[in-house]
Amino acid sequence: MAALARSLIAGDNAAIWDGLCARVEADAADADALFDMAMLLRLTGKLDESMTLQTAALRLTSWFTCRHALGEALQVLVLVTGADVMANAPIDFLCEDTDLTLHFLHLDASAPMEIPPHDVTFVALGQSEANRPFLEPLAGVLETWEGPIMNGQPLRVLAMTRDAAHDLFRACPGVLAPANVRVPRGVIEAMAQGQDLSGVRDDFAYPMVIRPLDTHGGKGLERIDTADGWRSYLDRSPEPAFFLAPFVDYSDARGWYRKLRITFIDGQPFATHMAVSDHWLAHYISAGMLQSAEKRALEAAWMAGFDQDFAVRHADALAAIAEGFGVDYFSIDCAETPDGRLLLFEADVASIVHALDPIEVFPYKRAAMSKLFAAFSAALHRRVETARSRDAA
Repeated sequence: MAALARSLIAGDNAAIWDGLCARVEADAADADALFDMAMLLRLTGKLDESMTLQTAALRLTSWFTCRHALGEALQVLVLVTGADVMANAPIDFLCEDTDLTLHFLHLDASAPMEIPPHDVTFVALGQSEANRPFLEPLAGVLETWEGPIMNGQPLRVLAMTRDAAHDLFRACPGVLAPANVRVPRGVIEAMAQGQDLSGVRDDFAYPMVIRPLDTHGGKGLERIDTADGWRSYLDRSPEPAFFLAPFVDYSDARGWYRKLRITFIDGQPFATHMAVSDHWLAHYISAGMLQSAEKRALEAAWMAGFDQDFAVRHADALAAIAEGFGVDYFSIDCAETPDGRLLLFEADVASIVHALDPIEVFPYKRAAMSKLFAAFSAALHRRVETARSRDAA
């Protein structure tokens, strides 16, 4: 995925596509080419066409190999599903600076399951209802799995839901995890007809935010300021169920919103990105970071001082989040409230973490990402070394 994403940014995707098509024309059973074609289509938003080619590839084989550099350091078995880009941790991005070989084993493949030789296993599946049928049985499978495992806590991954986070951190003074309530469409229909918010939760009040279940990246997320907003939202959103939560104003004195992504590796937090926006729905792509040197300067300062400033001020909150979720590798999206708490939006294994931003515009990001990538590689190596020492003993 990393190489294909870079080809899109560089404008080379047409030539790569033509080359892949030529390979499939020469050999219709070239599963690697079919899968790369599916990934290119997915990265350009052509989801239906992507799934057609991916299904064809997964009929031929259940696993695919990607080598970084010479691929001589470790053989990593990566357990994934092919649901969508946000279904799995983007380990391919995390390994760009490494010498690792990644074997992506698709648990939803229709081809016979074949496990390639490997040194360590990484469970890349993120939290979603689509991944539940794979994560739940994995809990039992991994109890007798041979070899070291990273992210071998599938039930904890499944528990990383928006509503569970509120219950998990309600007693943590440094963390604000707003109450998220799952409601069927019928409840929103009733509120559109005049039912009060107290029917959902006694302490709910406008403004509220609503989003469909299992969505990320702001898809379907809107703020409802008055009861009059429910009907128009339903007209735009056909989904059967939603999350409801109170809106928390996290703007700074200037009226800007700073949404932070922090990645945890074996409990240690790493700065990943800061989106600075004049809109409460702050996402990196839409925040205008590319166009604003001032916003990039704020992100650069946050990244440069993360270990000495942010991580110190929020040490207790970050430690509580790492312990509370209890997963080896995951990311959170969060912000700082005016009263100094960490406002937790969501946590997941599958959040996008990458170093694709142009270095001439974002020169400060490379150091932060290299540090994060090195920590991830080191975590994999630690597990292998520990297992080998144990076997030797």
